[in-house]
Amino acid sequence: MTRLALADVAGHGESVAHVSEWLLEALRTHRDKADGEAVLEMLNASARQWGLEAMSTAVVVTVTPDGPTATVAYAGHPPVLIYRRGRGAWDTVDNRRPRKGLNLTLGIFENAEFTPRHLDLAAGDRLFAYTDGLLEAPHPATGESYGLVQLRESLGRHAALPLSELKGAILDDVSEWAGGNLTSDDVTLVAVEVGG
Repeated sequence: MTRLALADVAGHGESVAHVSEWLLEALRTHRDKADGEAVLEMLNASARQWGLEAMSTAVVVTVTPDGPTATVAYAGHPPVLIYRRGRGAWDTVDNRRPRKGLNLTLGIFENAEFTPRHLDLAAGDRLFAYTDGLLEAPHPATGESYGLVQLRESLGRHAALPLSELKGAILDDVSEWAGGNLTSDDVTLVAVEVGG
């Protein structure tokens, strides 16, 4: 099993550093739980004890070698993107709430539920997770956000690159869009590829 977990605490800088440290430790503590939704439920229960200062988005991706398959569980986080090698395109892994009250940001509702999305994978497929700072990087002249459409286009242009180069190319594209200034929000990205 391979687990990818990405969380983004509301707020910036020193004021939320202690919450970020708690969240990282909580993710480490629960990293061996089989179900991503169970991890999010435990994180939500802990975040509720902190109060609204612990309000965070998160995504937990669990890849298992059987098949291989993946489950993606969201807590208010931007959608994971998937590149299907056989198809040659990047698509979103749906993060919409199937019913009211599901997949909400951590730390708000006591009995929040998190519904995973199940994916069949093949060798060469890639998953890309990121924080909203990537999407919200503002253009210096217009203030327009980088956005999901441009992110998918950038990923498409660089799809043939090895993962280590892909991440740098995406950061370069977003930085160019933002006039070299990526300091308005944290920018984190993670990319994984299914082996074969």
